[in-house]
Amino acid sequence: MKNEKATAKNTSENFYLSDSECRFLYKAAGKVLHNEVIIEIGDYYDNATLWLASGAHEGNQCKLYNMQSRFDLIDQTEEAHTERNEIINIDTENNAIAGYIDFSYSDSDETVRRWKYKIALICLNVFHRYDDMHEILNGWERHLAPKAGVIIFNCSTLESSQILKDKTGNTGKFVIEQREGSLALIRLDKCIHHWMLDSSDYGICRYCNRTRNFRKMLKESRSYETRRRTLSNKQSLIK
Repeated sequence: MKNEKATAKNTSENFYLSDSECRFLYKAAGKVLHNEVIIEIGDYYDNATLWLASGAHEGNQCKLYNMQSRFDLIDQTEEAHTERNEIINIDTENNAIAGYIDFSYSDSDETVRRWKYKIALICLNVFHRYDDMHEILNGWERHLAPKAGVIIFNCSTLESSQILKDKTGNTGKFVIEQREGSLALIRLDKCIHHWMLDSSDYGICRYCNRTRNFRKMLKESRSYETRRRTLSNKQSLIK
């Protein structure tokens, strides 16, 4: 499939896929099993979606779902919604690959709650605040297959790089498998860790050599609980 460089329709910046990034998406999608699915959550429908669809179809013919993020739906005007649907309809009629994409779902708490399919690959293709992206990923993680991966787009931006760091850091459940340009593929860490701790509570797994700073993790956990209680108390006072 020819790579016509696609631009992200975003108010802050344009995002271009290089040829190597397109091949990266194609290969990742092609490895997904037939009985598992791919979900792309994005601000827009673009060339990345077509490369994922092409890889999925020519690989094991798994299902690809393209969803707008919950935060884009909140801010989207009726004109923008109509324009997006028109682009999808035109592309579906003129491009056989687009016909393999399911656009019938939108990202939301309700969709996550009712979801029934095992997800082998999530593609987080959004320009958003860290908290927004964190909420999206945390919601969908419960449906991940045992060997599932997540492709994070735009890793050159502060928000996406922080998501990548947190998901693969001290408290993360993922490890980085591969990076290509501004894309990063992370997978669930399947190692059953056996931690060897030093006097500073810094641990190294004897099996995979992954490291964790348990003292820092404890401080972060206590800080989070303090913030949570403070926010809960403020909400109670308001009521």
